[in-house]
Amino acid sequence: MRNYRITLLILLTAAVVVSGAAITSFRTQNRADEKPHRKSQKMIEQENRLPIADYNAAEPADPKEKEKREAKAKKYTRTELSVELEQEAIVASSHWAGELPAIPASQSALIVTGTVSQAKAELTPKRKKVYSEFTVVVDEVLKNDELAPILSGSTFTADRAGGRVRYPSGKVGLYWVTGQGMPQVGMKYLLFLTKTDPKSGYSILTGYELRDGRIHLLDDPGSGHPITASEGADAPSFLNQVRSTIANP
Repeated sequence: MRNYRITLLILLTAAVVVSGAAITSFRTQNRADEKPHRKSQKMIEQENRLPIADYNAAEPADPKEKEKREAKAKKYTRTELSVELEQEAIVASSHWAGELPAIPASQSALIVTGTVSQAKAELTPKRKKVYSEFTVVVDEVLKNDELAPILSGSTFTADRAGGRVRYPSGKVGLYWVTGQGMPQVGMKYLLFLTKTDPKSGYSILTGYELRDGRIHLLDDPGSGHPITASEGADAPSFLNQVRSTIANP
């Protein structure tokens, strides 16, 4: 995932990034004097791992599901990733990490370790925004939601801005927030989650992949950021640091 982000950023070097939040869109243009852009096989494989939503998908008929989608639409109205037909890629460059520490315990409503069992992308009503939604099977609750406690062994869903969109033409567009990764099905993570209101559910603030007894970055906000210093750290030791931070805010 990290290599993919680096590759993607290289492809985006022609973009103009201004301070604050900036949006860059790319449209494929094939002229007679140009060769069509061809992605490497590795990049194609990485993109295929991102959740995908069908632009033509019908709105949910279930009233509860419809209410949930509408609540998420209000949450994602504030994001800069707006769906535009036939765009190859739209990337939001923002200071989302800001002063975020490596262990954002006080900023999180819920902190868990768990395995992602399902991933899908969804469009908000009226197809204005796209976000990815992940089903998480909880292993350990390190910090519980005071208003709606989560139990070990239970499942919940968490979302994050971005994903892929299959347009009516069959082409697929990529929507991405610079520096933010997407959890993968079958992988175990330490997740820091926020919740703006009960109806819209949890959003991923940041997280770490737990693999082979080590900590691996889910997000990469850039060299020098506290989050990046945890790459390769001993997982049990890092989890103890998280527990200590939660216990001693």
